[in-house]
Amino acid sequence: MDSIEVINRFRDSQFDLVKAGKAANSEVISVNPVFLKAGIPSPTGFVMNMQPSEAEAGFDLRLPPTADPDPMKKRIAEEWAPAVRNMIYEVTS
Repeated sequence: MDSIEVINRFRDSQFDLVKAGKAANSEVISVNPVFLKAGIPSPTGFVMNMQPSEAEAGFDLRLPPTADPDPMKKRIAEEWAPAVRNMIYEVTS
C-alpha cells in the first residue's frame, strides 16, 4: 500500500500541473491503475481480516514524446517498487 500511495501522490501532482495551467494534458506523465490482485481466496469469496502474503498491482504509464524515460525508470526502481520493500517490477511496452 505504501507504493500505491506514493504512485497516487505522483499522479495527483501531474493533475495539479494541468489544473494550474502549467502544463497541457499531453505534456504530463499519465499514471492510471489498471488492476490490483490481492487477498486470500476462500470457497465463499475472500478471507476477511487476513493480510495476504503478496499482492500484485498494474499501472498504465504514458510519457509524452518529449520526456526522458530514464528518470521515470529511476523513480520506479527507487520510490515506487524499491527492493527494500521486497518488491519487484516489470516494465513492458
